[in-house]
Amino acid sequence: MLKQVSQHNQPYTHNRLFTIKKIKLIMKKNVFFFAALLLLVSLFGYAQEVNRCVSYEMQLYRALLNRQYGPAVQKTFDKATQVAQHNLLAKAGGDSILRIPVVVHIVYNTSMENIPDAAVYQQIDILNRDYRRQNADSSLTRDEFKPVAADAGIEFYLAQIDPDGNPTTGITRTQTSVQNFSPLSGIDIFEIINQILACGINPVDILTGAPLTPEQEACLNTVLASLGGFDAMKFADQGGKDAWPTDQYLNIWVCNMDDGSGVGTVLGFAYPPAEAPNWPAGSAGTAQTDGVAIHYPVFGGSANPALGTLASVVGEGRTCVHEVGHYLGLRHIWGDGDCTMDDGIADTPNSDSASQQECDYTKNSCMDTPVNYPDMIENYMDYSDEDCMNIFTHDQVGIMRAMLLGPRSSLLQGSQLAAPQCDFTSSATTVNTNELIQFTDLSTGGISEWYWAFGDGEGSTLKNPTHSYAAAGTYSVSLTVINALGNDFELKESYITVSDAVGIAPNTLQNQVQLSPNPTKGLLNLQLPASGQNYRITVMTTSGQQVYQTVANAAATLDLSAQPDGVYLISVTGNSQSITLKALLQR
Repeated sequence: MLKQVSQHNQPYTHNRLFTIKKIKLIMKKNVFFFAALLLLVSLFGYAQEVNRCVSYEMQLYRALLNRQYGPAVQKTFDKATQVAQHNLLAKAGGDSILRIPVVVHIVYNTSMENIPDAAVYQQIDILNRDYRRQNADSSLTRDEFKPVAADAGIEFYLAQIDPDGNPTTGITRTQTSVQNFSPLSGIDIFEIINQILACGINPVDILTGAPLTPEQEACLNTVLASLGGFDAMKFADQGGKDAWPTDQYLNIWVCNMDDGSGVGTVLGFAYPPAEAPNWPAGSAGTAQTDGVAIHYPVFGGSANPALGTLASVVGEGRTCVHEVGHYLGLRHIWGDGDCTMDDGIADTPNSDSASQQECDYTKNSCMDTPVNYPDMIENYMDYSDEDCMNIFTHDQVGIMRAMLLGPRSSLLQGSQLAAPQCDFTSSATTVNTNELIQFTDLSTGGISEWYWAFGDGEGSTLKNPTHSYAAAGTYSVSLTVINALGNDFELKESYITVSDAVGIAPNTLQNQVQLSPNPTKGLLNLQLPASGQNYRITVMTTSGQQVYQTVANAAATLDLSAQPDGVYLISVTGNSQSITLKALLQR
């Protein structure tokens, strides 16, 4: 164990953007003004360089909207810590690989922002590599930290079934008129401070959840309305893309988060798990906004043509690795504070600040006991140059797995990566001739293709077709369904009975038609009733494709030697009767 978890542990309490400094003299002279300044500078801090992560600022913004949010996040983190300590499945080396379905929403204004599929595939590969500790640079983890380095046993895959049950690539593309979605765009810090002070509100009360008067609440809501928000890219009516169900998919929005004003570029942010905070009516709660947002040039790696000048520091796709860590409950490794604060993780050393886009292996900002470890700049939850990021620790893995087995467990319960299961029903099974029957597909698994065979030589490729029978008799009906992962077939023999105005015609074909050999290597002998009537014989694949048709009145030999191995449907129709048989071609 590297350290004892600080009793002062709080969620993301004092974040530092790249150029935000400690203002000790101001704090000593005017605590009230410092609290207000810290709140708003932390929330919408001006920086002259890129902001690697604003997840902490996002949470402060949520705390402003709903003061139950911070305690909810803390409660969820504490519960996950307990699970990680006592549940073996939550520990590194658990019994199962936890697999998360991902949908990537690319929201673009210019062609450069419309990054290619290759960049998305590369980012998924990077997530899997780093979360499974299969990264080649894992060998660069310093010796003192190798005992706590861990394979998270977490994998990611692009969703293959969309919320409507249809096949998908797991990538959506939305062209927008919005030029940027930067959370830092157009914020006047000091004006907002003055507005909050004018409401008669001490900003410290906002952070601690202290009660406000109805007048203060109303005034604060007016101020909040001017702040904009972090989440415009997540709403179609604001130029973005609505989330897929956030309890079933990890939603990742990729868009432009550089406002071009000199304020700075935001590379990413994410929402941690929280146990259903009670959002006020009209607020954007976690069901609409939960997920990860990434600045488009740093999504993926070399496959992203937009990477450009950011490549030297954040060009390896680890911005997304970092933000997904937040999504799974991890905090910045320095605890967003000084040496008295920490990240709530026992096996990461204390640190008083983020690494500043560098690989400074001499950095040791806090005195650890009983062993004085250096800062763990290798950790994915730091701000180091991505060249030296290469580790999650055992206790970090415990937290992430506990989150996936707890508040985010619904991500693991979907039917992604499943072949279809075929079934169907009909509005009636006993009808008169020429009476329409509604057939309804009941299959599951995101079906993309339907092939019906109604037993009278007719078929359909509609999902829910209608059909009528011209001749009395008993008919077998089959359906084949296909999705991106496979197919399934259902045959309901003697399913539909059709009568004429006089009555039901008995189906003598069931006992008189014989098929042999079955299975066959190519030739099928079909024995028909000796009625002197002609029978139409149709051979179809299970997908409804006709491969052979003939007419015979006593016997027929069907030559399937030119067809591939598989199951075939043999439909025999005549004398106002019909029957469908299955034959297996197997060489």
